[in-house]
Amino acid sequence: MPEGDSAFGGIGCHLMAMFVDDGKAFGTTHMGGEGAQWVGMEPFIEKEHMFQNVGDGTFFHSGSLALRQAVASNSHLTYKILYNRAVAMTGAQEPDGGLDLPELTKYLKSEV
Repeated sequence: MPEGDSAFGGIGCHLMAMFVDDGKAFGTTHMGGEGAQWVGMEPFIEKEHMFQNVGDGTFFHSGSLALRQAVASNSHLTYKILYNRAVAMTGAQEPDGGLDLPELTKYLKSEV
């Protein structure tokens, strides 16, 4: 994380980032809502950019919809996707509908 920046925590694996005692990751949301809180608050605060943590399992499940919302609203949000091929919230199964890394990067590029 760049000096002076912070990130919203995600659900699952990224929830653990909030337990690191550096104050850089905070807040959480429901599965699939990662970034939606920033899109809602951004017009009302002075901070110009935020990072959002999300695991690949959550991203493939429902987090991609929040990314689409952030893109559609021209939000200044950077997603940090933990690509570990696991849905941590429900027992570390392989994500259904997941993409391999090259396909994921093509998908992300197509959204912007």
